[in-house]
Amino acid sequence: MPPRMRARPLERTRPRHRPARRTLLLLVVAALQPATLAVAEDAAHVHATPVAEDAAHVHAPPVADEAFHAHAASAEPHAGHPEAAKKLLYTCGMHPQVIRDRPGDCPICGMELVPIAAGQAGNEPGPAGAITIDPAIVQNMGVRTAAVVEGPLRRTVRANGILAEAEPRQHDVNLRVSGWIERLHANVQGMQVRAGDPLFDLYSPELQVAIGELIAAHRARDAHGSQAILVAAATQKLELLGLSGTEIERLGGLEAPPATVTFRSPIDGAVIEKPIVAGDAVQAGMRALRIVDHRELWVDARIFEQDLPAVRVGQPVRVTLASRPGEVTEGRISFLHPMVDPATRTVTARLTVPNPGLTLRPGMFATVEIDSELAPRALLVPRAAVIDSGTQSVVFLARAGGQFAPRRVTLGSGADDGNVAVLDGLVAGDVVVTSGQFLLDAESNMREALERFLAAPGHVH
Repeated sequence: MPPRMRARPLERTRPRHRPARRTLLLLVVAALQPATLAVAEDAAHVHATPVAEDAAHVHAPPVADEAFHAHAASAEPHAGHPEAAKKLLYTCGMHPQVIRDRPGDCPICGMELVPIAAGQAGNEPGPAGAITIDPAIVQNMGVRTAAVVEGPLRRTVRANGILAEAEPRQHDVNLRVSGWIERLHANVQGMQVRAGDPLFDLYSPELQVAIGELIAAHRARDAHGSQAILVAAATQKLELLGLSGTEIERLGGLEAPPATVTFRSPIDGAVIEKPIVAGDAVQAGMRALRIVDHRELWVDARIFEQDLPAVRVGQPVRVTLASRPGEVTEGRISFLHPMVDPATRTVTARLTVPNPGLTLRPGMFATVEIDSELAPRALLVPRAAVIDSGTQSVVFLARAGGQFAPRRVTLGSGADDGNVAVLDGLVAGDVVVTSGQFLLDAESNMREALERFLAAPGHVH
């Protein structure tokens, strides 16, 4: 490439008017210095707004024009001046703590600021946070009200339960002599037996000796007529060995002791446990069978601790089984466990239900409903009227002239009809807002923010 072609680009990139550019830059910096001061002053105003959490994110408006507007606004009249009450202020619908004296955009979310009249900032006398809304606007908002009334506080406690065997209806067949099971009649676990049905035949040398003594005593009494005391002693011995009176009388009329003795069921029920089989050797004190009468069952219901005040012994209950929908079984609470289960935070409530047809079976799932009257007379407010923030509960009182005022309340137990008991904060006859109160709450928060803004020294009015 020729030398003259390489020298020409170097001449074009060489700055020719460097001193003039430096002078222009100094003029721009000098012009922007008042705007920087205005940004700092406006940021101080925003930090004093009522909501500290949002204000912490607002340090300066994003547009330089807003900085000049805020700087000029600092020269406007402050609180206490009559002309301030007539001035239009602008706020953000999403961030009511942002208040300006000129239209523009919200520095937090960028939404267009909407005008509000400073005279509506709550300067009229009334409760803190009270607002006044035109009746036509109230109707458009769909605001509904209800009166606070007094009445009984009733609720239904619902719990899950499981059917179980009633412990008083369990019976163990224990042996009082040693021997061997020659034949087992109740040989299937779960089979139904009736009182007097044979359970098993036992061979026991000890029983054979006692039966022989009884037979001998009967023969001696028949021969001499004066040996009744021997019969009574032999009979008592067999009773102590576990034989029934009917079986002893039958054995006393025999000619010789039988090889085995049949043990019979003492009650009607089902054989639940059968640890023996035919041919087993058994010892005195051993449990041979367990029989349970299922004509009455327990329902162990799990009651959460917050529902315990509504549950007491003797209350009638309704039990519905998953296997039999639509069919309700009546019963009563017979026992409340004194301890709370630390794993489930529940208390066992035991209900006794009849089962004459043996259609109910232990292990079934059940739904338990317990009707309870917590208080014969309580102050009731609709639950829909309560705004719960997690740490406090607030309702809005509706007053004459379209005025609404927030009121903190202390709540008690809830009822099934959608009401909740009020312990403090309201009286009978008060009218509360049940629909649209969230819009009122937002408006009240904005008015409170504006009140604090106007009351703070050094802010725009």
